[in-house]
Amino acid sequence: MLAIKYIPESKINDERLAEIRTNMKTIATIKHKNIVQLYDAIRTTNSLYFMMEYCNGGDLYNYRLKQGGKLTEVEAKKFLKDIVAGYYMLYNLGIIHQNFKPENILIHDGVAKIADFFYYPLFDFVKCKTLVGTHLFVISQEILNGEKFSSKCDLWSLGVIYHQCYKDKLLIPKKPDLI
Repeated sequence: MLAIKYIPESKINDERLAEIRTNMKTIATIKHKNIVQLYDAIRTTNSLYFMMEYCNGGDLYNYRLKQGGKLTEVEAKKFLKDIVAGYYMLYNLGIIHQNFKPENILIHDGVAKIADFFYYPLFDFVKCKTLVGTHLFVISQEILNGEKFSSKCDLWSLGVIYHQCYKDKLLIPKKPDLI
């Protein structure tokens, strides 16, 4: 069984599309139990489709809602450990996610997996300066200080995800605001 992510080509400029094509082979080779496996990408005349591993538990945002809005300390720590293990792999490959949030963490058989880094290129840490993603998770001190986006910003986002899952039941946004 596969999951398919669909992105209208109108949302991807030519430069981004070229970056995606360039990095697709590398990204498809990433195999880690805490990273959603990308199998293939197909471009049609007006859309881009990513074929990836299906995760039976849905995303962390909805999983948390089903648990009453807050996870137990044990479960939150287990998911954080899973996410950090996957992030370590991405970090070692020079990939900055830029959009960590509960909706981009998928659950499969009780294991948390990082998703939706597929269409971000393998970034040179010093080139990233654009603000991508959801306000609450992206606004790290580095961004507020006008610094370039880096792995530090991803780590900030991971901390906010953990805080939301375990510590703060009130930080459940109804609909994430995208920049």
